[in-house]
Amino acid sequence: MAELLIELFSEEIPARMQARAAEDL
Repeated sequence: MAELLIELFSEEIPARMQARAAEDL
């Protein structure tokens, strides 16, 4: 279970960071 959560966060966090960066630009 922990591995699944880590995989989800590792994919979701970068996506959110990119979305925020796009908004800042």
